[in-house]
Amino acid sequence: MVATETVTVLFVDLVGSTERRARLGDDAFDAFTARFMDALSKAVAESRGREVKRVGDSLMVVFRESVADAVVCASAMHRAVHVIDDDEPPRLRIGISTGEVAHDGEDFFGMPVVEAARLEAAAAPGQTLANAIVRVLVGTRHALRFRDVGALTLKGLPEPLATVAVVDDDRSDDHPSAQPVATLEQSRRRSKARVLLSVAALVVVSAVIVSIVALRSSRDSDAHRSLRTATAVGVPAPKGYTPQYQTVPCPPDVRAAAADATCGNLVVPEDRSKPSGRQVSLLVSRAPPRLPGPVVASTIDLCGCENLGNSLARDHSELIHLGQRGYEGSPLLTCPEFVAARLAGFSQRSDDDTTSARIAAELGRCHDRLVREGIDPAQYNFETAARDVLDLMWVLDIKQANFVAFQHIGVEAFDILRMAPAAVRSLTLDNPAPPDETRFTDPIGDLAGAFRRLNALCEADRSCATSYPELERALRDGYERLQAKPVVVSEPNPFDERAPKIQVLLDGPRSADALAHALGDASTYRAIPSAITNSDDELLASIVVQEDRLSDDAPWGAQASYFCAYEVHTEDPAGQQLEAETLPEFVRAHDTHWATWCKGWPVPDVTPSLTGDIVTDTPVLAFRGDLTPDGNP
Repeated sequence: MVATETVTVLFVDLVGSTERRARLGDDAFDAFTARFMDALSKAVAESRGREVKRVGDSLMVVFRESVADAVVCASAMHRAVHVIDDDEPPRLRIGISTGEVAHDGEDFFGMPVVEAARLEAAAAPGQTLANAIVRVLVGTRHALRFRDVGALTLKGLPEPLATVAVVDDDRSDDHPSAQPVATLEQSRRRSKARVLLSVAALVVVSAVIVSIVALRSSRDSDAHRSLRTATAVGVPAPKGYTPQYQTVPCPPDVRAAAADATCGNLVVPEDRSKPSGRQVSLLVSRAPPRLPGPVVASTIDLCGCENLGNSLARDHSELIHLGQRGYEGSPLLTCPEFVAARLAGFSQRSDDDTTSARIAAELGRCHDRLVREGIDPAQYNFETAARDVLDLMWVLDIKQANFVAFQHIGVEAFDILRMAPAAVRSLTLDNPAPPDETRFTDPIGDLAGAFRRLNALCEADRSCATSYPELERALRDGYERLQAKPVVVSEPNPFDERAPKIQVLLDGPRSADALAHALGDASTYRAIPSAITNSDDELLASIVVQEDRLSDDAPWGAQASYFCAYEVHTEDPAGQQLEAETLPEFVRAHDTHWATWCKGWPVPDVTPSLTGDIVTDTPVLAFRGDLTPDGNP
């Protein structure tokens, strides 16, 4: 049997080599090629890569130790060759893909090799394209950055490939406008919603546009507020305070996404009942319509998920991002105390009550510290965030807007609709849950349903069914193995290379976390059956650590405020206990301890104002990826 292993494959090629030979002549071109290949080889050696083959001025390289090494190598190659010909600096096309390959002697075979070669061919001069799974595996190492390109249709591949471009801040020729030469139209159409649509072979998306929409709560609607827009209210005027809008230069990441964007700060009271008290400043990014023609109402993206540079929402509408309280674009509510406790907790079983209590205590310390610093954690939730949006509309004189929301952020859109129904021109809801339900409500059932839909797709595909005939059994066996005998895996800290490695005790619930994270990312779907069948414990532990985003500058204080004010109050402990008995392999560690942790984070329960049926004649586009584990159909 041919040996296989997981590697990262890089293909690099010189742009315009034939024209360069004609200009230089054979002898001078041969000398240039020698310098050119030496520069590439030096970059490969310094990045711990292995040259596999050379064809003219093209090179294939594999990286066995680190995915990040391949991305670092690509950037080093661009810089190294740029200086070897002052008259005409060379430009490269580079493609990178990670996955399982077969190797026979010195050569490698498999789909990652094909993908890397096709991505290299599709790249623009001076650009590096990578399979989107590369970004997932790299995480935040080396401060590497990527830009979404879209799902590219590449020669020889059976389905569109989710793709990212490497952003190299040290190179002037890497610009946000660079697009793969053969795929300009596909890239122009890229937005978060369209990624789901582009992988139709794996994801079933339900979309309905209706003139009358009823979004039903699971609770008795008589006990909660409902809405009909017959009593429509526009943007309400602030009472007792005046919001301020201050023009500011756009941050580098905003300029990189949309060079024509403008920015400002919305300044409002932290606590609106105390207008003369502490103020909060929220970053506002505004990208003008991209295409000529009639301009429609502004679009406000409540989660910042739409790319300011290439979102379809910008075709005929201004696209606005507003920083959400406590997160990026506002004062960050960080909790290094919580992070340290969580990292230490990885070495214990995920269901260890002592560890959970210790984390709750550290979260309490963070809460008390923020209060001493003059911050009121009770003012960071979906209700106050919705009022921030309405204050922004008031100060900018936006009478009506389209709203885009993703998953749990949908509850903020619902609250805006309740408070100011006439201000909402339309809603676009990506993986929404009904009012009073969140991913906390039925996490076991949601994950089980998503996996079963993936398994059904595998069974319907001859190749997948032949390679992985007992996927459900393999998942259950792997979960039971780790529950009976957890495995300790030593993982580098993805947020601090100098920090000690993280000791991860990988048990069943943490393996379920890895499955849920993978199902939440369309670029990983094809790798899931192999990962389940081959029981790759190191990969599972790596996904768990990276997806938890446990860095000291992460806004875990804000997350605690939002979760403890709303999400934890939508849990169904009795239902989850029953499901855990019948579906144990889908019991997750992530989020399950927040009910305990929130004991250290005392904030008011805002569910009474955020729940209840909504009946509206506002046009709504609601769609859901069929494989998402965090949503409700």
